[in-house]
Amino acid sequence: MDNLYAKIEKAENGDKTAQMEVANYIIFEQGDDIDSDWAERAIKYYELAAAQGVEWAFLNLSVVYRFGKGVPKNREKTFYWLEKAAEHLYPTAFRYLGYALQIPVGYLDENDETADYKSAFGYFFKGAMLGDADCFYKVGDMYFSGKFVEEDKIFAFEMYKNSKNLMSFFEFSSSLALRLGECYFYAIGTKQNLKKAKKYFEQVIENVEEKLADGENPYFVVRTINRSKFLLKQLKNGKIPPAYNKNTENKITKKVIKNSENKFKFLAKRVLQEINRSSILLEKLAYMYKTGIFVEKDLKFSAYLFEISNANQ
Repeated sequence: MDNLYAKIEKAENGDKTAQMEVANYIIFEQGDDIDSDWAERAIKYYELAAAQGVEWAFLNLSVVYRFGKGVPKNREKTFYWLEKAAEHLYPTAFRYLGYALQIPVGYLDENDETADYKSAFGYFFKGAMLGDADCFYKVGDMYFSGKFVEEDKIFAFEMYKNSKNLMSFFEFSSSLALRLGECYFYAIGTKQNLKKAKKYFEQVIENVEEKLADGENPYFVVRTINRSKFLLKQLKNGKIPPAYNKNTENKITKKVIKNSENKFKFLAKRVLQEINRSSILLEKLAYMYKTGIFVEKDLKFSAYLFEISNANQ
């Protein structure tokens, strides 16, 4: 890093931009063997930046403790900093919390083998309501596979499209593109469209090859590129699959909801589905978060739901 010690001086004087730059340089540009004294400096600067409200300071502190970047791995501190970020309603925090609870094995604790799909869905739902594209994608995955919520592949496909539409021009998720390509290829949740499937598979391959050329760890992307190449080869060889015949019909039941869990699932699905969200539905969800009925009490998120409910009236 150019002018490292000049930036350290600025960081020591309270400059949050310099604090983040120095800390990021230590944690993300020094490889896996980070000197413990430098790691402690990075943690100090992240904590100072977090105290000044920098979102990624909270999130990067969770990364430090999750992966053991210069310090021992620490599950409690990982969740502490993610939950601190969530208190500020930072959408990415809910995504990370959802990931941690949906994919626990090897994620934080090698001895933790029980995925908490209920809590994961709750975090992804909050992130989606706050506009996080990846949270829409992960909500879609949970409906796709029927984890915690009832399987609904048509609704899952809607969530994938919402996720794609929320991403900026410069954002690209190879895993989301692969999922959309598979949906069009096999006609899962939508009509079969091989032209669109081919486009998504080619996008995945191009994007992942660029990442690998830039030195990204192949562990995280090898499955997506191999799967995309395989399906693209199937297309080119004329091996067209029959349309998937087990689509779950996307419908909102009108039957009497007898318990709080089903009420929450019903309301969450309705507000995620509706572009112009009903203020009445939002108020009901807000009340559940305000009182802690079925979901964990969250007054800030409840206030946020009441706020967008009033805006929709």
